[in-house]
Amino acid sequence: MKKMWFVIIVSVISTLLLIGCVSPIEPPVEENVKRIIGTWLNVDQETEHITKIYITEVSNYLSIEEWGKCHPEDCYWEKKLVKKNEIIDGVMEISWTYVEYEVYQEIVLLDDPNGRLKVTTIYSYPSGYQWSIIDDMFKLHK
Repeated sequence: MKKMWFVIIVSVISTLLLIGCVSPIEPPVEENVKRIIGTWLNVDQETEHITKIYITEVSNYLSIEEWGKCHPEDCYWEKKLVKKNEIIDGVMEISWTYVEYEVYQEIVLLDDPNGRLKVTTIYSYPSGYQWSIIDDMFKLHK
């Protein structure tokens, strides 16, 4: 009798999966993903580097837009998308590849009462030689 019930249950589940009534369970989105969305300003208002980061939610991705210090207006960097499930413990990694150099960034949501972002930017040549490493701190603009 137990074997018969097992066969029936397996048959029903298999049928439901085949017709799409049961969908795979999506992995939970980290709470950190929700906390990282918004406009972030560099705490150093006199920075010569990144001045602002704008992070929005786009379906299963986060869209990251950045501005760097230029004159007379800040320069817009290329938009990057990061899959939400690639954000581990509030850490995102993005990169840009140009003809003469590469830029790698690690964006970390710090677990502190101020809710800051730490952004480490590494500039390197295609050979791998790193010619600049810059750490910036950002606060959420309210």
